[in-house]
Amino acid sequence: MKQLDCKTQPPTKEELKASMKQRASYGMIASTTALPLMMSDKDEAKDLDEFMGNDGCTPGYKNENYKKIMMNRMPMYDELGLLDI
Repeated sequence: MKQLDCKTQPPTKEELKASMKQRASYGMIASTTALPLMMSDKDEAKDLDEFMGNDGCTPGYKNENYKKIMMNRMPMYDELGLLDI
């Protein structure tokens, strides 16, 4: 911040954590909607009409890398209460 000649104090670690916690629901929504689409294999890609006409399930949900990411994130979402009904 000094090198940039910025007068604003950087956020503390606690402030950063609080900000991330406030926005965690956005991350969960993106993780469950957009991420599987982005992680789909190119050869399994579908257009929007195919998604709407079928069961609406993207092959990205079956992607092993997606599963690993979500297995990592789900405990955090649960701890934050985002999975509570």
